[in-house]
Amino acid sequence: MPFETVTESLLKGGIAPRHVRRYVGELTDHLTDLTERQRASGYGGEDAALRARALLGDDRELTAAMLENRRLRSWMADAPWLLLPLPFFVLPLVLLAGFVPIFIIGDGAAHFTRLTAIPADVLRALSHGGLAGLNMLALPLVTLLLGGIALRRRLNLFWVMPTALLLLWLRPHMAMAFGDAGLNLPGQVIVQVTPLFLRAPTLLEHAGPVLVVQYALTLLVMALMLRTQHRLNRPLIS
Repeated sequence: MPFETVTESLLKGGIAPRHVRRYVGELTDHLTDLTERQRASGYGGEDAALRARALLGDDRELTAAMLENRRLRSWMADAPWLLLPLPFFVLPLVLLAGFVPIFIIGDGAAHFTRLTAIPADVLRALSHGGLAGLNMLALPLVTLLLGGIALRRRLNLFWVMPTALLLLWLRPHMAMAFGDAGLNLPGQVIVQVTPLFLRAPTLLEHAGPVLVVQYALTLLVMALMLRTQHRLNRPLIS
C-alpha cells in the first residue's frame, strides 16, 4: 500500500475510519495523476512513481492538517471507555434476535408440522440444537464484533477484553420450555446468568460441550485479536 503509513498515522491519531478511507482514496487518485504526468515528461516507470510520490510531500505533511481537524475525529477515540459497557447491551440483543425464531419454531412445532409435514419432534430437536448453537456462538461473535470495531479505530483492546471476560464468567444464556396446547400451558422464555465457578460441577454435567466450545471460541477470538493488535502496533517504515 503506497499510503499505509499515512493510514496508520491517521487512525492512531483518532481520525474516523470513513474520513481516512476517503482521504487515502483521494491521495491515491492524485498520485496516479502525478505519475502519469511524470511518464508523459519522459521518466521511466519506477522513476516516475518515485518523483510523483515526492511531489505529494512526506507522510507528516500529508497527515498534519487531518490530525489538527477535531471534526474528523472518531467519537470513540475521545471516549474509548464507552466500549467497556457496550457488550452488556449488545449481547442481549444478539441473544434475543437469535432466540425469537428458534423459539417460534419449537413452540409452534405442531402448527409448522401441518404446513411442512416435518415431524414436530424433529422441529423441536432443531429448535433445541439452534438454541445450543446460539448460546455457544453469541459471546464469541459479540467479542469479535466489538474487538473489530476497536481494532479498526486502532483503540486498545483493554476497552473490550475485561467486559468480555466478565460475561464469559457470568455466562448469560437463554433457555426455553415449549407450551402444551392440550394442557393449556404456555411456552416459557428463560434468561439465566450462571457464574461458572460458583456451579462448575452442575454446569459441566448439564452443559459441558456447550460450555467448552463457548469458552474455547471466545478465548480464541481474544487471542487472534491480541495478535492482530500486536501486528498493527509494529512501527512501519515509511
